[in-house]
Amino acid sequence: MLDKTAQDILALALNAPGSLLSAAGVSQRLSLSDNTARSRLKTLASRGLLRALKDGRGLVYQAPASVAKLKQWMGVQG
Repeated sequence: MLDKTAQDILALALNAPGSLLSAAGVSQRLSLSDNTARSRLKTLASRGLLRALKDGRGLVYQAPASVAKLKQWMGVQG
């Protein structure tokens, strides 16, 4: 189960399909520390709910463009 902070980040991502999220951007929008935002983004990516993409030396996280895309990332059929 996701904690409230991770749920808030996931809601932010799902409200902007296909968008890219950075730890700094999430921390600013949700009034979190950078470390908290980074940790929760990594958790969401490890569960297949976001996709981590290399951006220079860091990472950005991509929101799924659709529920179908999310299912594809998670390996769910149907």
